[in-house]
Amino acid sequence: MLDLSDTIDKQKATLEKLRQELLENKPLRLERIAEEKSNPATAASANKGLYNKVYEYTYGFARREGQKSLALENALAFWDLVLPASPTFDRDGDGGGKFTQQQLNLWKQFLTEQTGGRAVSKDTWIQFLDFTTEINADFSNHDFDAAWPSVIDDFVLWARDNMPASDRMDTS
Repeated sequence: MLDLSDTIDKQKATLEKLRQELLENKPLRLERIAEEKSNPATAASANKGLYNKVYEYTYGFARREGQKSLALENALAFWDLVLPASPTFDRDGDGGGKFTQQQLNLWKQFLTEQTGGRAVSKDTWIQFLDFTTEINADFSNHDFDAAWPSVIDDFVLWARDNMPASDRMDTS
């Protein structure tokens, strides 16, 4: 485990090893968080339940020391880790959540291809979780006048043009 008397390099190595273990065992470790968040008795007990706290904490945990923003490669990896545990995530197409794996894949593709690899701000990280709770499958209910970070508005415009035709809203 982490020993504060160790050198910084040894502490970093220990934390990196822990990070790798978390990534390898993500379904086991995050299942409890998803269960607690989806249980009405525990989820309704506070504005920010356990899942939200873990999600917000992840930003600081994943950020490199001395950096204000989260490197895109780290953000993408941690979204893969934490979002499928969200109660708003539709894991198997059963309609149990609103946000789908396809939408997450579009988000990651957009950030990779359209932002020039720009790091993710804390505001974008936090607001993106709220976005996943509000957006529908075809993005038709997105409110461009709301206070979303511009990268989310840009994503919605891009996603509407880049999602499979079968998933687009019929406007005829």
